[in-house]
Amino acid sequence: MVVPNPLNAAASGLNTNFNGGSYKNGVSYDILKKLKVVDTYQELLKTRNGFGELSLREVAREAHVSHTYVKKVLDELNSGGGILDPQLNKRQYLKGPGARTLDSHDVACLIILLRQNPSRTLESYRRELLYATVTITSTSTICRFWKNGFQTAANLRKANMVPIDKLKPENIECAVEYIRAVLSLLGSKPTQVCG
Repeated sequence: MVVPNPLNAAASGLNTNFNGGSYKNGVSYDILKKLKVVDTYQELLKTRNGFGELSLREVAREAHVSHTYVKKVLDELNSGGGILDPQLNKRQYLKGPGARTLDSHDVACLIILLRQNPSRTLESYRRELLYATVTITSTSTICRFWKNGFQTAANLRKANMVPIDKLKPENIECAVEYIRAVLSLLGSKPTQVCG
């Protein structure tokens, strides 16, 4: 692979990393660079024949990227989803005042999605809502819906603690006797209250 001249890279607004590769701040590498990292990793594994440890820095040197980028690509590869094209991951929906808000059909769809998978991400809700109802919305709108769309807040709160002794048999007997006493006041013969 030909390593770009750092002076030419700087003249075109690019930065150079420690391994001689060029990058632009704030812009992700394309799918070809990701595939190059994977190919380099697999080639280095073949040359080792299963002997010795393969370091991320070694792969980064060969692919002319940072070791953190190599880790990111290998994590993405090992996650089971394969290598994803960064261009497809970019948000492709309208936002701002022109985007639609949620109607009752959208709310029903969101509740169904919640029942299907309660650990779903906001981005997943947004994408599935777009597929199901063709509603274009943002993740922040969905977040606001889950927080403010119901009478109770959807924040994680401490669970109510029921005292351990609340349902002991003697407490249940006391409750039954109390109910009998109240009923006796309403017209029946009075009974003994637990005391």
